Amino acid sequence: MPFTDKATNTLLWLARILGILEIGFILFFLLADLLGGDSGSAGLDSFNEVMSFIFFPVFPLIGLLIALKWPAWGGLISTFGFIGLSIIRPDLIADPSIMVLAVPGILFLLYWILKKRIN
Repeated sequence: MPFTDKATNTLLWLARILGILEIGFILFFLLADLLGGDSGSAGLDSFNEVMSFIFFPVFPLIGLLIALKWPAWGGLISTFGFIGLSIIRPDLIADPSIMVLAVPGILFLLYWILKKRIN
C-alpha cells in the first residue's frame, strides 16, 4: 500500500503543479487581452463565441482553482469545460496545443478515482 499512496500523492502534486501553471497561463492571456488595448476583434459577437468563452477559459479556470482544494469537483468542472469546447468547436480537437490544457483536470479526476479505490 505505501507505493500506491506515494503514487497517488505524486499524481496529485503533478496535477497541482500543472494546474497552477495553467491558471497562470490563462490569467496572463485574459489580463493581456483586457489591458492590451485594441486586439482587432469586436468582442463576443455571437452565441457560439460566448459559449466558447464560457467553456474555455472560464470553466477550466474556475475548475482548476476549485481543484486545488477539492480535486474531484475541480477536475470535473475543468474537464467538462474542455468537453463542452470540443462540442462547440470540433475543429479544436485536432489542435494539440489547446487539448493539452485539459491534462491537469484529467489528472485531478484520475487522482480522485485512484484515491477512492485505495480507501
